This record gives sequence, structure tokens and C-alpha cells, in this order.
Amino acid sequence: MARVTDKAARGQRAAAGTLRVSGLHSGYRRVTVLHGVGFTLAPGTVLGISGPNGAGKSTLLKTIAGLLTASAGEVTLDGDSLLGYRPHRRVAAGLALVPEGRQVIGSLSVESNLAMTLMARRRPRPDAEHRRRLAEVFALFPSCGSGSTCRRPCCPAASSRCSPSAAR
Repeated sequence: MARVTDKAARGQRAAAGTLRVSGLHSGYRRVTVLHGVGFTLAPGTVLGISGPNGAGKSTLLKTIAGLLTASAGEVTLDGDSLLGYRPHRRVAAGLALVPEGRQVIGSLSVESNLAMTLMARRRPRPDAEHRRRLAEVFALFPSCGSGSTCRRPCCPAASSRCSPSAAR
């Protein structure tokens, strides 16, 4: 049963790109797994979520992504509530869940796999925002090469240094 609180999550004004979760309760049917989870994740920061099997890690991520319904609490992105948004609307707002299974197309390059995200943004071809995001990814993962030269195929055994799932 997950129970995490962040006193800083209460009463702060959201900066652009800030994800805030407060008082989140969620679970499966009659079993509540999350009990008042709260945190604020500012742009450029990393939050580690750890715990044993059954602690609620996946439940938390699925609830934030809209795959599970919260029974109480709030999830906001840039100060806008995401509760009630279906998963595709959360993606359009800038929030996405990348499953652990590394569901990528192995015969495509890292760049081509990342281009698949354009569909989620309903863009037929790369735009300035996509090119900016690619530049950020290749800055974080230089072993993948630059956006124009990245032709390295993806494979399940590839290290996280050149993994599209890590880059997403």
C-alpha cells in the first residue's frame, strides 16, 4: 500500500512543465492501493519511485497517465487539472507513460522510433517542436548520434545509452 506525501506539493504555484500530484487515491475495484500520494516534479528534475512488488508503483504511474481512475486527489500539469482527461488527452497535454517493456520497433533507428511520437501529437511530419525535442534527446544520449545521422537500429539488448524507450 503506497503512502507518500510531499508537504511542498501543497500551496506552490506551478512552473511551466510542472507535474503535481496531491492526495492521490487509486486502486483496483474495492482495493485502494494509493493512499494520499503527493509530490511536485519541476521541469528538469528526476523523481525515483521504488518499492517492493505490490507497493503501488505501477498503479501510481497508470493513474497519472489516466489508465486508472483516481478515487480522490489531484493530478495537474502546468497548473491544469488532468483528472477526467482520457489518456490520449493527457498525451496531447504533454504527459506520456513509456512502458517498461521497451515497446519499440527494432528494425527502426532511434530517431525513427521517436518520430512515431508525432502521431500522438497529431502531426503528419516533424515540426520545430519535434526537432527541438530530438535535439534534447540526442544531447542526453550522444551515443545515438545527431538527429540527422542517427541510423543505429534499436534492439531489445541495446544499452539504455541508445534506447528509444529511455529517450522518450
